[in-house]
Amino acid sequence: MSDLYSSLIKNNFFKDLSLEKINPKFSDGFNLDQYLQKSSKVNTFDLYIRELCSKDKENIDLILLLRCKVSHAITGTIYSMFRGIKNKDNKTLKNLFDEVLQDDGKRYLTLNKSIYFDKYFNNQYDNEESLGKKKYKNVKKPFNLKMIEKYYEISYAAAKDNPKIEKGRIHPFCMKIILSYGSNKRTNASIHTWTKYMVERNKGIKKIIRPLGYISMTDYTLVANRSESQVIEAWKNYGKIELESFDISLKNLNKTKREKIIIEIVKDFYNLYISNYRIAKDKYRDTQKRDVGWLPDKFFWEKVSPKRSLLNNNIKSVKTEKIFQSIAYSLRQKSVQKEIEEIPIDETQKDNQSAIKSYYDNKFSEREDAEKSDEFIRFVEELVVNEAYRITELVIKEDMKNWKNNNTEFEKWKLFSQQRSFEEIHKITGIGKPSLSKKFKFELIAGKTAQYVIKNLKDIYNCDQKNTKPFIDQFNKKNNLRKELDEELMKVFKRYLASTNSELTIFDNQERFDEILVTITRFINPRKGIKKVLSDIVRDLIYKK
Repeated sequence: MSDLYSSLIKNNFFKDLSLEKINPKFSDGFNLDQYLQKSSKVNTFDLYIRELCSKDKENIDLILLLRCKVSHAITGTIYSMFRGIKNKDNKTLKNLFDEVLQDDGKRYLTLNKSIYFDKYFNNQYDNEESLGKKKYKNVKKPFNLKMIEKYYEISYAAAKDNPKIEKGRIHPFCMKIILSYGSNKRTNASIHTWTKYMVERNKGIKKIIRPLGYISMTDYTLVANRSESQVIEAWKNYGKIELESFDISLKNLNKTKREKIIIEIVKDFYNLYISNYRIAKDKYRDTQKRDVGWLPDKFFWEKVSPKRSLLNNNIKSVKTEKIFQSIAYSLRQKSVQKEIEEIPIDETQKDNQSAIKSYYDNKFSEREDAEKSDEFIRFVEELVVNEAYRITELVIKEDMKNWKNNNTEFEKWKLFSQQRSFEEIHKITGIGKPSLSKKFKFELIAGKTAQYVIKNLKDIYNCDQKNTKPFIDQFNKKNNLRKELDEELMKVFKRYLASTNSELTIFDNQERFDEILVTITRFINPRKGIKKVLSDIVRDLIYKK
């Protein structure tokens, strides 16, 4: 635990992918061990430190404790998110780290003058801190809570006059995590949990992962998707909870018997949770007509309270929410810790990219479920590309009418096939960016492709068992895919597209349906970055012509 608060994961922006663990400098008078010893005596150590920061806003060391913990939490969260992306590459992983892992571990921030938007800087700061009449471009400020609060106020005020500026966007990102941590008085979550929440909701992160099909998983879904053996294994390694949350009487037992009883309580809780979770989720879907957003209430927690009489007559009460939080934490910690252990965080590592690629390529190929899921994804992707190819060909054929009279009309396609940005194409051809969008018709291509794929998914799901063989033959003949549809793949489709309510499908759930539609659309036509799928299709088409 001490390592999480005394070491910091630093990102090197100037290398392809290089993370370094450093030991930041605490002040000589700061007794680090004294604070760490306190961690076992308070309910949530992170909240305890955050409260101390609020009382002593100019203290740099207290914030540094949280910065260290946050850097580890960000690293684990990004690796975990990266694991959930199907089309992985090292550039994506680097972009994720560059977006949110920006803390260099220094005690002072060196800030560019332009960040502060001069008019607000003069209004918000004392005279001696003002940059109004200074000639230098950078300014040093202590990395403490007082500084973070001022920085946030200035950034938020500047955004009111400039809609292009994100409200409250401050760098490094750990500052925003620490500033907002503890704002919800109803939760006692650790800063690790809060960091995961903030990273997944970061706009820059969303822009990177959403086109790649990543969907975050709540703790409630995470626990529900794990087996009893996985939960117990994770608990034995990482489960932490105060005995008072089970029952104070456990203190009177020896360690072996106490641990045995706790494991039985966790098992009992897990099985009650699974059965009641499915019932509650189905009821929520029926009433709310959506799949996400469910939260357990006090009646749910009462239902999943373990049968203490079966375990120990002296145990009268257990805090089910506390048990759940610790189970979820241990499951995430098990995953994150294994990733960090197996992928060294060391800038001297000779082939970091190769290590990460090898790890993620091999890790999940061993699991049958993952293989079936990948098979399903590959099939859908090929169906998507096949249809996008057909529609793009029609668009190019129509556009070819303009090529004879104006060579730049062909040139724009050629440049796009080389994965040039719209900005580059505009500068070379002189065609305005709005005109390029109209001429390329990528939104039309993406929309029609998504509609076609969804229709086929519906047809596959709704296919009657008696008509399976003729349907498969007709489907394969019409689509001419390298990976042909077969009965086994149809079973995978039906399982994937089904709902826990046997009378409903994924298509009856508007939110999940929209999710699939957006994922397909963004796969073909991402809002930002290179449109790789379309670029490859165009390159193949124009050189055939």
